[in-house]
Amino acid sequence: MNNHFNEEEYNKLIEKYNYKDMLHDAFKQVITPEFKKHGFKKKGKTFYREREGIIEICEVQYSGGNHRTTASFTYNISLAIPSLYTTLGIQESNKLNTTICGLSFGEVVKWAYNLPARVDDWFY
Repeated sequence: MNNHFNEEEYNKLIEKYNYKDMLHDAFKQVITPEFKKHGFKKKGKTFYREREGIIEICEVQYSGGNHRTTASFTYNISLAIPSLYTTLGIQESNKLNTTICGLSFGEVVKWAYNLPARVDDWFY
């Protein structure tokens, strides 16, 4: 039980607010339009755009523990270069699978600010 509310108040809140559903709504109404505004296409929870032969990929990953009372997500970021795979003689029908590196959002932030890496940042 949440320490800030008595049990009755807490039960009323979780009946009123379903955080898992709210996260899915935010994905549709906020995250998707923002990526599309910047030229990304969408496939499932994955956003991608191709520029100068490099595909920038950002996958939204929901926590496996999302439910009515808590929900979180993070971003997984990767780069794909289909021409590199072709040059190496590797046939891949899905260009998004030609990744050369992948990082979690937390790793990118930690690297940008010279902080210890390998920590995931989750948005609640």
